[in-house]
Amino acid sequence: MQQSRIFDVPDLWRLIAENSFDAVVIVDTDQRIVYWNSQAVRITGFTASEVLGQNCLVGVRCPNCLRRCGLFTKGEICERTLPLITRSGREITVVKNAQLVRDGKGKVIGGIEIFHRLRRARTRPGASEEENRVQDALVANRYSREKTARTLGVSRATLWRKMKKYDL
Repeated sequence: MQQSRIFDVPDLWRLIAENSFDAVVIVDTDQRIVYWNSQAVRITGFTASEVLGQNCLVGVRCPNCLRRCGLFTKGEICERTLPLITRSGREITVVKNAQLVRDGKGKVIGGIEIFHRLRRARTRPGASEEENRVQDALVANRYSREKTARTLGVSRATLWRKMKKYDL
């Protein structure tokens, strides 16, 4: 099968990162920020010019990260819910994934963090108690249908029907 020409687009990775709903942050081996996308700006309140070249803790102010960097000690972070302090000093909750980046020889050359803000469920006017319970369970379980179904004590098929019924 022939590879699509789309992979020949210069800086395709940057186009993907800038059109993502998630914050994308790339750091070098000294944990200095070398890339900060527009969603990172929106979520944290820090502009790229304020954080580029700075230690990642300048922009990603996470109390857990202050103790020690999970990425460079463990090699990856998967679906980790963490507090983050925004530029304005407000604490928000994010879900983070991170991975070390290696060159062609396997040497670590940096890391990439991707995170999004975890919002509390908002009840819609006129929503039933069941709809609010399903929505709250989805948010609490980070939209994992399997975990949400277990939390609610229903099958995944029943959860799917409820999500479809309430347009969740």
